[in-house]
Amino acid sequence: MNKRIKELAEQAGMYYRSYPLDFAYSSFDEEKFAKLIVQECVDILSTYRVRFEDGFEYNCDHPVVAINKHFGIE
Repeated sequence: MNKRIKELAEQAGMYYRSYPLDFAYSSFDEEKFAKLIVQECVDILSTYRVRFEDGFEYNCDHPVVAINKHFGIE
């Protein structure tokens, strides 16, 4: 599991142990987990800007690329 996703899952109540399972749930809040992921994506999108006709631009990554990079998805 990606490090950042693992951190968000832990914030939502998931914890990890080595035996007998790789992970377990301790009152895992699926809604909180989903909201944390959505908030991460919104934070990434909030920095996205377009290139203007005069050549001025902000963030060069397309939001899809930026989100994939952030979560380590290839």
